[in-house]
Amino acid sequence: MAGLPGRWATTTRWAAGAVTPALSKLVLAMQLSLKGTPCLYQGDELALPEADVPFELLQDPYGITFWPEFKGRDGCRTPMPWNSEAPHAGFTTGTPWLPVAEPHKALAADLQDKDPQSTLNFARNIIHWRRTLPQITRGDIVFFDVPEQALALRRDLAGHPSVLAVFNVTDAPLTFDWPEAAGAAPLAGHGLAGDVVDGRVTLPPYGGWFGTVEGA
Repeated sequence: MAGLPGRWATTTRWAAGAVTPALSKLVLAMQLSLKGTPCLYQGDELALPEADVPFELLQDPYGITFWPEFKGRDGCRTPMPWNSEAPHAGFTTGTPWLPVAEPHKALAADLQDKDPQSTLNFARNIIHWRRTLPQITRGDIVFFDVPEQALALRRDLAGHPSVLAVFNVTDAPLTFDWPEAAGAAPLAGHGLAGDVVDGRVTLPPYGGWFGTVEGA
């Protein structure tokens, strides 16, 4: 896995501007809905954006060599912020290899743990919710032709109703017709906002919807 960009850099690339909790929750939900084994890097569950590490503190040889065109991988290797008030955000009592990013302190685990609407608690909830649906953990997958602002899929497992999922990957509201979802029963408990009525999809920015359908 050495070639992977690491941790929360993926969410930063998804963002048109700043990384927001809404975008991070959507990315988590989409990843956990796809076929295969999900891999969450430490920091994804906190919605951490990639850190901006000053040149003089870089450790990555690639970043040092190719600065500033390529800043290397250190921006997604900075310490985890465990405690917003502790030195080095509670990561170590010594001197960390890389500095704690200042914007990460406001997203520290101790703060998010107390907020029921935080990305951390969303991640905990949807991981648990996913385990209750064998269609998502073990089923086959089918994708649908929908507007490019959306991702729509179905997970199928013999002996279970199929699970439909649709996500709005943009920061603008989205409405379109999805005939395959007509008659589907909505699933609750995942934590995303969205609605499908008679095959008409209505999603807020970075919204999502899950439902079940028989005989897909």
